[in-house]
Amino acid sequence: MNRLQLCDVISVKQTPSATPSDCSFRQFVGEKSKPCSVFVPLHFEKNYSYPLIVWLHSDSDDQSQLKRVMPYISMRNFIGVAPCSTTPVAGPKGDANYVGCTWRQEKSSVFGAVEQIEYCIRRVQNRFKIHRERVFLAGYDAGATMALRIGLLFPELFAGVCALGGGLPQTLTPFVNINQFRGLPLFLSHGRDSEVHSPMNACRDIRLLHAAGMSLTVRQYPCHQELTTQMLGDVNAWMMEIVTGQHMRRDVVDSYLPADGAN
Repeated sequence: MNRLQLCDVISVKQTPSATPSDCSFRQFVGEKSKPCSVFVPLHFEKNYSYPLIVWLHSDSDDQSQLKRVMPYISMRNFIGVAPCSTTPVAGPKGDANYVGCTWRQEKSSVFGAVEQIEYCIRRVQNRFKIHRERVFLAGYDAGATMALRIGLLFPELFAGVCALGGGLPQTLTPFVNINQFRGLPLFLSHGRDSEVHSPMNACRDIRLLHAAGMSLTVRQYPCHQELTTQMLGDVNAWMMEIVTGQHMRRDVVDSYLPADGAN
């Protein structure tokens, strides 16, 4: 199982066939309170309506996490954008001066996250051709819990939500829009040995979501509280099945984009 070290650099045994330098990563300059990073895929086709991944970073990190995960989701299939939480917290990057951010489950932080996400989506829609019905919300750790929160609050905005290593929020009535979000596809994953989002907690969430009538895809991986290349590859395959409406083999899932850039 190849693991990703997201505190500093990617540490994996298997290197992708393309590297981040082959793609375009951009830091939008605009409102300083609303930073976001953007991933533009390999062999970008300006006339193709791309699916969009909105990535919510983990605890003690920031929007730059996007460029460490997108090469292991797909170098080709998606445009990606990542907002940064406005709640600072000491980070684990080994630098005493580094301050990362986190997503807190408080009313002001949730409203702030919604604002950050809407801002980032608008920015990429103003610059690239985005398929409005293929916007996915994904996150890891604290970002996964916030992704679930916002996906369940505004299901009409997203084609699906991926929560990696993070559980359902436990406060502020996350099921308030239960009649609206039942058709929202969810991808849930957790590490078998995680102490942050344990299998017991994951089972609790699965029972609640099944009772709510949700469409669930659930994966358990032989790891602790980590992202793995297998996990992110499965996210790619799951999203592309929604995009194409058909099951796609892992060996061809990155070959979907028409060569001529057609819709």
